[in-house]
Amino acid sequence: MTSLVSDNFVYEPTPRVLDGYSYRTSFSSESSSYALGDYVRIAIPPVHNGFLNTANSWVNITMGDVVLSGTNLVQETPTVAGVRHSMAGIHSALDQVSIVSPNGQFLEHTPNYQSQFVMNWINNTSLSNALPNSITNNTPTVDNSFTDFTTVNGNPIALTIGAGGTTATGVETEKFSPTLSCLLNGTKSIPICWFASDTHLEILITKDILSILHNASITPSAGTLASGSCTFTFELDAMIDVITDTSMTLVKKKAGYGIGPVSWSGTQQRSSMHSISVAELNTTGNNIKSTVIGGVRPRKLLSIQQAAFCVHPLGHYDRWQCVNPYSNGSFQLRCGSQLYPPRDMASASEMCQHVQKCYNQKSLTCTSNRLKDGYYGPRFNEEGTGTIDTYRGSVGYDFTSFDGNTDGLDTTNIVIESLGGLKGSSPPAQFPYQVITMKRFQVLYSVDDAGNVSVSY
Repeated sequence: MTSLVSDNFVYEPTPRVLDGYSYRTSFSSESSSYALGDYVRIAIPPVHNGFLNTANSWVNITMGDVVLSGTNLVQETPTVAGVRHSMAGIHSALDQVSIVSPNGQFLEHTPNYQSQFVMNWINNTSLSNALPNSITNNTPTVDNSFTDFTTVNGNPIALTIGAGGTTATGVETEKFSPTLSCLLNGTKSIPICWFASDTHLEILITKDILSILHNASITPSAGTLASGSCTFTFELDAMIDVITDTSMTLVKKKAGYGIGPVSWSGTQQRSSMHSISVAELNTTGNNIKSTVIGGVRPRKLLSIQQAAFCVHPLGHYDRWQCVNPYSNGSFQLRCGSQLYPPRDMASASEMCQHVQKCYNQKSLTCTSNRLKDGYYGPRFNEEGTGTIDTYRGSVGYDFTSFDGNTDGLDTTNIVIESLGGLKGSSPPAQFPYQVITMKRFQVLYSVDDAGNVSVSY
């Protein structure tokens, strides 16, 4: 029988798995200890044939030396609401998180980090996913039970209350290992082997301890949390995937390394802030709040989302509780001359449906995330129980669902404006709202032969 295959044919199978190994290492911060308001900087050096595995890398953080001052401070118990952590866990301590390339460009820049984390958390996180080293980092299940707030990451808020309840001192150091809501979980791996020099993780710690802890006394007159201090330590606990020279040759060939810049795509979130005054919140009738949204103008805008936060001056509220600022009114976006959606969202049900589309969710899956009581209800409770009775929510629009264009909307040369309807509620608002607008958009990363890394929107 004659073979149909030539004797000169040599069959060489392509490897199905790259040859290499992985190891864990810790990258230390520039200082050994930090205080509130400090700037943390961690260098990530290039590694020969190495890739930073972001799915298995996180930041180890300790928080200790807590000293609080106020009036009538009490210890949290199953029946008494005292000083407790924010529902955002240790993420509440991070004002800003950035990844800086070797040539000084922001690969990712996340101002208003706490707000963005919470907006993603309430809309997209299953209640069953609050696991160690996950983005949720054992953040508590938030409802009307005190015990949900007494521990974070399994550790109690152990305080020694001073005489008269005017001071409190932390008696243990709490440990956290969160995955950061930025490039360290938005990209599968980062080719640090091709970078010319160190990449840096930069973190700005909040300057106010009331962003981390708050007094949740049911009766506000019973006590306040005024100020405090604490110390932190930071290190990047990283997994490095190292491949052999032979495998690297295959990777370079596949990526076109040496011919031109190597590029890969991803998504980013960037936010801006505006305020709604007390007078606007308590207006009668339906007042339309028109706000021009500034910041980056991406070529592929995927979604826009807004949520309102409130800074209570007496420290009674979790600052990272958020509400839909237009739950009693309407919402619509204007991009250039086009309105999205064409007819404004006129009810809380519509708003909830649209914001869930931003996370590829349907109404049937809404019960698995952390929206409280189906998203309905008033705005911030101004009667002192806002921490446990706030109806958390946000509002947004997914541009990829309007015309089936999964690339998003080109906003490079157009003005973006939000149109939100405001109506007064009972009880009336006592403090202005800080509204965070979060854009999600596609980006393109690239690295050239010289090791210069850049990102374009």
